Amino acid sequence: MYTEHFKLSDTPFSNSPGDGFFTPNENFETAVTRMEQVLMSRDAVALISGGPGVGKTTIVSTAANRVGDKAVVAYIDMRLTNPDLLYDLLLLKLGGESGAGDQATSLHRLKMAIARHNEEQGRKVTAVIDVSSLTIERAKRIMQLIHMTGDPDGQLNVVLLGPHVLHKLLDAPGLIHIRQRVTYRYRVRPLTVAETETYINAQIEHAGGQPGSVMMHGTSILVFKYVGGVPRLINTLMDAALSYAAEQGEESVTPDTVNEVAQLLGWRRLSDRKSAPAKKSTAAAAKPAPQKATAPAQSKEDSSPLEAMSLSLSEPDSSSSKTSSDDEGTAMLMAAALDTPPESGDDKPESKPNNELSLAEKDKKLDESSVPEMDADDTSATGMLRLEDLDARFAETIFGDDFKKATG
Repeated sequence: MYTEHFKLSDTPFSNSPGDGFFTPNENFETAVTRMEQVLMSRDAVALISGGPGVGKTTIVSTAANRVGDKAVVAYIDMRLTNPDLLYDLLLLKLGGESGAGDQATSLHRLKMAIARHNEEQGRKVTAVIDVSSLTIERAKRIMQLIHMTGDPDGQLNVVLLGPHVLHKLLDAPGLIHIRQRVTYRYRVRPLTVAETETYINAQIEHAGGQPGSVMMHGTSILVFKYVGGVPRLINTLMDAALSYAAEQGEESVTPDTVNEVAQLLGWRRLSDRKSAPAKKSTAAAAKPAPQKATAPAQSKEDSSPLEAMSLSLSEPDSSSSKTSSDDEGTAMLMAAALDTPPESGDDKPESKPNNELSLAEKDKKLDESSVPEMDADDTSATGMLRLEDLDARFAETIFGDDFKKATG
């Protein structure tokens, strides 16, 4: 165990927040404070978005630890779960008995379970729902939960976790009942180079170690090159590097150690990736497959995907049995909502000299020119992360002047 080798009181890198959780920046701390307010509300809805491993769940967990027994938080993972199971899963999390597939029974028992927490134990109830995308069926179930909070005995807060695309999907006209109750939105970004180093040092110190002894100077910058500031990946790489260094009898983790471990994991440095325009890579991730006959019907041939979603949400529920083609049609509909039509040649804006561009235009040009290409066959740590799941200024963080100065 490397804790003995490096004289640590505990493992410093874990994917679950503890009492000594490190707050990397002011925005993150503000997000935790706002989430405390959401957990203590009556019928609030919050949206926390970001790529895998950037700390969405950690924000909620840290806030829940701070409010203690005043609130109960039920985590529901809907990414690979049938939406019809949402109420039963929430019931079980709250200590209730499943409705065995009967939606009316499940909703009634859910209200009773929430009322017990509110009245008998004096605690607010929050459902944290992790979704990979807001499909029509998921939206219907979530809307039913939110409508339930209009009942005097139906107190329930809802926190949605997922990729940044959820912000745009909430603009669907049919989701106005959700949108009107959203009291807080937050986009979680990866850590910067400096924040990555501070995070690593803080975790080692919290475990009773001396960062200068455990880590050779400059090693944290190399860690950043492999993980792009994603906390979960920092934890994975650092835990493996400490274990490897202890097995080899090394006195500290060196850049050579990190390189060796990263190769064993099959990871590549972000700086080794080929640069490509952001529009090309993001369009490839969001481009919908050809429409099938089983996709949800639209009222007009030229109606927008968001309008079609609104129409589908307003229709009565169909039978509970869904075919895989229905799911594919829903997925295509949501993907189409992200697709931006290409500019025509006549409407294309006239190019300007670089010194005449506004700050926003310069940022956009930077994002389009220096974003690493996302390769579906890339097995390294961040290979399958879509650019829109990270951060709008992710490329600037990696390839900008600050990064070049820090890495030499």
